[in-house]
Amino acid sequence: ARAIADEVRVQLTPQEQAVLCKIFGLNGEDEHTRKEISQNIGLTKWRVDQIAREAIKKLRSAMAG
Repeated sequence: ARAIADEVRVQLTPQEQAVLCKIFGLNGEDEHTRKEISQNIGLTKWRVDQIAREAIKKLRSAMAG
């Protein structure tokens, strides 16, 4: 399962990986709100939402197959 997760994660951009890790508290990150993330990386909350949606869509597509 870990190998699959690593393989799928490679398909994400570094920005997408960072946003998802911060939203869901992955890779040792604390969970953050989208507002906190937007302030930390200098993007709008709307853009953080968009990046998260795009990343999740990519992950679902990769897992489906």
